[in-house]
Amino acid sequence: MQRALAERLTHVSYSHVHWSGAVRVIAGQYPPMVGFEQVAAAVDFDALIALERETQPHVAPSPSSADVRRHGFPGRATGAGAGFVMAAFTRISPDGTRFAPPTSYGVYYAARTEATAIEETIYHTELIAAATAQPDQLFMRRVLVANVTATLADLRGQEATFPDVYDRLDYTAGQSVGRTCYQRADDGIVYDSVRDTGGECAAVFNPSCIASCRHSKFLAYHWNGERIVTVYDMKQRRTRRSER
Repeated sequence: MQRALAERLTHVSYSHVHWSGAVRVIAGQYPPMVGFEQVAAAVDFDALIALERETQPHVAPSPSSADVRRHGFPGRATGAGAGFVMAAFTRISPDGTRFAPPTSYGVYYAARTEATAIEETIYHTELIAAATAQPDQLFMRRVLVANVTATLADLRGQEATFPDVYDRLDYTAGQSVGRTCYQRADDGIVYDSVRDTGGECAAVFNPSCIASCRHSKFLAYHWNGERIVTVYDMKQRRTRRSER
């Protein structure tokens, strides 16, 4: 499979993407990493990474900024909202994600619209809630908005060529593609959402491609013990998504 994927990847083109207001939805209890808005020197960046690992129990082992720079990346985001950005690159999933193998590297996932970001995160919330037999409750989610400017491997419209990468349940092929792109220092991947028809998502490997990241609002996902039935917009105090 690896060889076949590598062959298909040679035909993938790159697109310069500029999404003003790209949307990321994360668990509401996770704060940003404090300090990145002020950091300047690489040594300070490494110190913050080390501090985050020591003081945050949910942080998995992750590449240092030196590891990231070996792949040609600046290795850090600074300025306003950098704490939210860098959290995605240090809080690494032990189970892996669509384009990152387990305990490998961090990825900043974002959607072009809020609707797509919600659909993507509803799926994962339902998966975890069902697996852990969660009772009826509200799950709080934080909405982040940022500007993404990057040159991305473009898999949009490529489902026929990459059906395994677009598998709704099995991320094996996607993780292989992600690792290949990461190791050759690509900024990331832009792809079609598999949860929201017509939606677009980006998996960004390079923190410096993300700017002006800010908190927008909170959402509440109502889990009824079987599925997410409603999404409440806590800022506008209205129902964002009704029962399916």
